[in-house]
Amino acid sequence: MLLAAGALVGVLAKLADSWGRDAASLNSTPAVWILALCLIARLTTSPVRAAAGAAGFFLGMLAGYYGTTLIVLHYLVTPRLLVAWTIAAITVCPGAAALLHLASRSGRLLVALPIGVAAGLVFIDHAVQGVLISWQQPDFVPFVHPVQAGFDLATALVIVLGLPRGAAIRVLGSVVGALTALLLLPVVEGLTYGSGLLG
Repeated sequence: MLLAAGALVGVLAKLADSWGRDAASLNSTPAVWILALCLIARLTTSPVRAAAGAAGFFLGMLAGYYGTTLIVLHYLVTPRLLVAWTIAAITVCPGAAALLHLASRSGRLLVALPIGVAAGLVFIDHAVQGVLISWQQPDFVPFVHPVQAGFDLATALVIVLGLPRGAAIRVLGSVVGALTALLLLPVVEGLTYGSGLLG
């Protein structure tokens, strides 16, 4: 079921590139995929099911996305990107889903770490930063994506409020998320955008 859902989402994600600026920006934001990962982790009944569900969903998404690229839009698929994302879909995504599943079921404060990191990584696209800059630099407005920024903020809130058990974990997760956004994102950005995996 998640394999089919992922394929459908992948098709829609690729078609969204031609649906206007806001749809295209949402399609490119990591927040969409992090939210999907967290929802799978929260709604499944075991870490094994979370891992299998995440692998199925993201493999389906890749098939739908790149299948639409090649068959419908007649664009060439970059083998390097396809291989890299496929490896991530069967390694990183299942592992993260299993970890977040366990974190969502635990009452220990330590689980705020993976939850907060997931929330902080939502802001890797710098959409919120762009909105803040535009308030002081009007010339920066053409580069601003307010819909994307709003979605990023909403996604981070859903993660830190919806995944944890208990107010203390939610507060600590929010702190970890903020620190991730400020301190860890430059490193992650260099590994993703710099390598061409995003953007």
